[in-house]
Amino acid sequence: MLKLVALIVPLSLDTFAVSAAPGLGALSPPKRRPISVLFPLLEVLAPLLGLGLGAALGAAIGSVADYVALAVLAVLGVAMILEQDGEAERAGRIGAARGAAILALALTSAIDELTIGFVIGLLGLPLVPVLALIVAQSILVTQAGMRLGGRVAPRFRSAGERAAGVALLAIAAALLLEKLL
Repeated sequence: MLKLVALIVPLSLDTFAVSAAPGLGALSPPKRRPISVLFPLLEVLAPLLGLGLGAALGAAIGSVADYVALAVLAVLGVAMILEQDGEAERAGRIGAARGAAILALALTSAIDELTIGFVIGLLGLPLVPVLALIVAQSILVTQAGMRLGGRVAPRFRSAGERAAGVALLAIAAALLLEKLL
């Protein structure tokens, strides 16, 4: 269960960084509604898809799956740390988007969740707790971010994704140590 919580926390940081960006909290309720529904929905579906793919690959490659999961976590962590297009810029585009553009931006934001789901599948973590934690964090953090975004210092919003990347690298290192010891 600790592994699962450790993998969900970076998702929460990333989700908060997007939803706390300037402008999203100031959106009118009709504009906020599709974001409030679409983002949590994709943050549940993307990890489920990843989980299915990861579980299938994990079953096919056996004991090597743990090492593949660690490598994927490390690569995702580095990518999140080095990403030039920050969550604030992405969220600004979300706030200005209409119709299909909101869906496209939500899909690009769900790539991290897809990857985490893939890792969870490779590690063979239990489905029901995975779903419960992903759904809860997605709904709560999206709403908290949109409501608190204007009050959060810009440097904390922009650091969210980098913090998530650092957390993923730390988790990969801890899991590697656990595997080796």
